Amino acid sequence: MAVPNNTQALLAQLRELNERTRWYSSRLWQEPFTFFGIAALSLQYFNYHTNKQAAGALTMLGLGAAWVLYRHLKNMERAKTIAVNALAEVEAMLGLPPATSNRPGISPLLERFVLGFAVASLLLAAYFFIADLRM
Repeated sequence: MAVPNNTQALLAQLRELNERTRWYSSRLWQEPFTFFGIAALSLQYFNYHTNKQAAGALTMLGLGAAWVLYRHLKNMERAKTIAVNALAEVEAMLGLPPATSNRPGISPLLERFVLGFAVASLLLAAYFFIADLRM
């Protein structure tokens, strides 16, 4: 990270990094619940179509849950960590007492919930697919 000599530039950078860390932290909780809302709306699909279509939809939901957890949220967590570390550096350059700390944004409970949703969706999809083959 280049060290600007200008205090005004450091203050502007401090504000921007502070805003960025808040944005990342809020998104880490918003996005899983948005996904679950979309999944819940998709569940009404099963009342009107065949088992094979339900299996396909559940497979997509399960794979989507795995993607949300292991790709997108982990990348956002890493970006938040980088922003918090940069914020701490700028605070140190300005001679401010440390006001930031990097805490995990994704709780283990949320990870287990998303992973459980993915596994349950895939198992239910397999059930629907096998039931359709037997008909």
